[in-house]
Amino acid sequence: MSLSQKIKSRLLQDVINEGLKIAATGTCGGAVTDQVIFALPPMRAVIVCGFTLTTPSNTAVLVSLGFKKGSNPTKTFFSGYVSNSGGPISVNYQLGDWYRGDTEEAVVVTTDGAAGWTIDTRVTQDPTITGYIEHEGTSLHAGRAYFPDQNGMKRGESEV
Repeated sequence: MSLSQKIKSRLLQDVINEGLKIAATGTCGGAVTDQVIFALPPMRAVIVCGFTLTTPSNTAVLVSLGFKKGSNPTKTFFSGYVSNSGGPISVNYQLGDWYRGDTEEAVVVTTDGAAGWTIDTRVTQDPTITGYIEHEGTSLHAGRAYFPDQNGMKRGESEV
């Protein structure tokens, strides 16, 4: 299998699976602003597939969920009231309606009271390798830059 076929297979796999599945769970005891629920390592992006919000309070608590990177403004994708008497809020987005953050954006919560959450996420955007490996018979990398010491059959071999 040529390198170009492997790359196509990996990208197709990412589209089908939409990355690593992770459920982020947490609570806060009172009002918070942009508390990080799920932080990401560099060059990763998170997709929110659904969530469940709860509160021990019998009065309505305003909860907002969003994406935020550093001191940038929060990109809110959900805002609503949850109460103990009204029951939890549970949302499962359909495949085409998932909310995607940008690379390195954390999922954050803002609330005016005690709340708990479980957020179903998938992590994508694996970092790409630097440079290209030429492979005879493939046109995918034709004319692209590559490191001469990592070209074709010489990859991994030391110069003598």
